[in-house]
Amino acid sequence: MLENKSNKITNAMTVDVEDWHHSIDSIPFEDWDKYESRVERNTYKILEIFDKAGIKGTFFVLGYIAQKNPLLIKDINSHGHEIATHGFAHRLVYRQTQQEFREDLKRAIGETENISQQKVLGYRAPYWTITKESYWALDILLEEGLKYDSSIFPMKTYLYGIPEAPLYPYIVKENNENSLIEFPPSVVNFMGIKVPVAGGFYMRLLPSWLIRSGINRINKDEQAAIVYTHPPEFDPHKPVVKLPFMEKILHYYNLDVMERKIKTLLLEFKFGPIKEMLNLSNKFTFVSNNSH
Repeated sequence: MLENKSNKITNAMTVDVEDWHHSIDSIPFEDWDKYESRVERNTYKILEIFDKAGIKGTFFVLGYIAQKNPLLIKDINSHGHEIATHGFAHRLVYRQTQQEFREDLKRAIGETENISQQKVLGYRAPYWTITKESYWALDILLEEGLKYDSSIFPMKTYLYGIPEAPLYPYIVKENNENSLIEFPPSVVNFMGIKVPVAGGFYMRLLPSWLIRSGINRINKDEQAAIVYTHPPEFDPHKPVVKLPFMEKILHYYNLDVMERKIKTLLLEFKFGPIKEMLNLSNKFTFVSNNSH
């Protein structure tokens, strides 16, 4: 039986708004328009699920999507969700120069704010690619007026991660009177092994009991978990392209379970947008962490 979610800690529900081919490395940005777009139907499916559950979330919108699908962005906004940015062209941060990153970020923010008429407060890097190699990106986020980041994965994978980074929200950069809060993806230590429990491929891979156990453990520490998903993960019939084995697993494994798992979490846990949670920052302990 699912627990009553009243009087529980509010967790962050987030969506990275991108199309099925935008995160496939072998499909360059210049070719995106050649592929079928399925982002609208899948994002509207997510909006419907959230509406039925009565929750609001944070949508990290790719600037390219904002440019091509402005009505979708307006509808996300009209449903009461926070709109943050996922960059413009889904380029890995550490493959960009500092100037390229700044230009991509400013273009994404400009497109998104112009449509939503909301101030963009948060950023999430494609594939969590703010790493030690690209830690300079945090200074640029702060300089461009962002208030929080959700890009540093506190464990190491072949693509990303800073394994010694804190597991819970913390102040990652400070500049004069301004500060940038890092809200990392949820990772739980099970018997000495770090397990990413609350999003994307990991949510499709792991059993539901482990995901719920991980979020409960985070909440018992009086911290908020952060759940993340993507519109293509609600599309079991998305087009199939030839990929190396590991990439094929990453993009296509268990696509038929995400909708069910998200709906279950919405019944059991409380969720909200990141900006509202950080405005209630007295409920969380943010510590300065400039050691990386």
